[in-house]
Amino acid sequence: APLAGGLLEAAFGLTPSEAAVAAELAEGVRREEIASRRGVSLATVHSQLKSIFGKAGVSREVELILSIARLGRL
Repeated sequence: APLAGGLLEAAFGLTPSEAAVAAELAEGVRREEIASRRGVSLATVHSQLKSIFGKAGVSREVELILSIARLGRL
């Protein structure tokens, strides 16, 4: 089940838009597809992910996904 964006916002201090991108990434959606679904450029998604990584205290996509997965088990 998808994580509620509010949980990601609260846990990592993400904006609603960043939380939506992080949730889609955690569900296995590719970056290109996230951009297409959201009607933004791939560069915008990359920029958002850079911000998300910083806020979540991770440096790689897999680390972010693992952090989100741990949240889902709380």
